[in-house]
Amino acid sequence: MWIFISNIPEGINHRDLTRFIDRSLNPGMKGSLSPNRNQVPHCELMRITDRDTGQRQVHCLAEITPENILMHVTEQLNANLLNGKQLEVHKYQHRSPNKDRRKPGYNGGAHFSLEKRWPDRRHHNLSIEILDLPKRPTDPLLGTN
Repeated sequence: MWIFISNIPEGINHRDLTRFIDRSLNPGMKGSLSPNRNQVPHCELMRITDRDTGQRQVHCLAEITPENILMHVTEQLNANLLNGKQLEVHKYQHRSPNKDRRKPGYNGGAHFSLEKRWPDRRHHNLSIEILDLPKRPTDPLLGTN
């Protein structure tokens, strides 16, 4: 299961965020690899900059296992502060540009006439930078890092 985390303080790196998530999900389990341990197999930290205003935000996509802990994950992470900031955590929902009800020609929903988001509110002049990617172990078959 993937979660989306927003309102991350500037200056947080991948290792710090992964540790924060791990401690929130596994209180009292310092570094153990118990089979009951909830894990973070993948975590991607990104900085989004609005080129028009210069405003910057840091967000994260994180994979959490096992998948049946969504409510626990969101409650725990939303309840904790990271460097004094309240995080906003929810299940990640991929948005396909082909299923945007605001676009002419979309024919996918019975509630189209009830759509309140008709104007496109998405920012168009954004820069997205992946931050502090962890190094991957060398794959002997591919010879990559």
